[in-house]
Amino acid sequence: MKLYINKPNHRIRDEYELFGIGIEQTTVKDDKETTNFNLNCALNGYEGIFASNLSELTQTDVVDYSIDTGDSKPFRKWPYRIPHSMKEKAQVEHNDMEKQGVIE
Repeated sequence: MKLYINKPNHRIRDEYELFGIGIEQTTVKDDKETTNFNLNCALNGYEGIFASNLSELTQTDVVDYSIDTGDSKPFRKWPYRIPHSMKEKAQVEHNDMEKQGVIE
């Protein structure tokens, strides 16, 4: 919003800009029961698109796709290091993915 003020003894108009910040406080009712109910309804209504474990994940035959790499050769990067506290869990996940055929 611009505010123009003419001073009585000056012929030149001085221009002033007035900026404001509006703050609105809103109270949000934290109704966990309603939120959980709505979330459960959505999950149950679309349960066919969610996987509860890796064995439910499969490949699709609906779409054929390929990645054109041109003449580029494959490149190799060093893997990220895993913290010692997570190594056991990472090994369990790795073994599960191998069993499911997700990785080779």
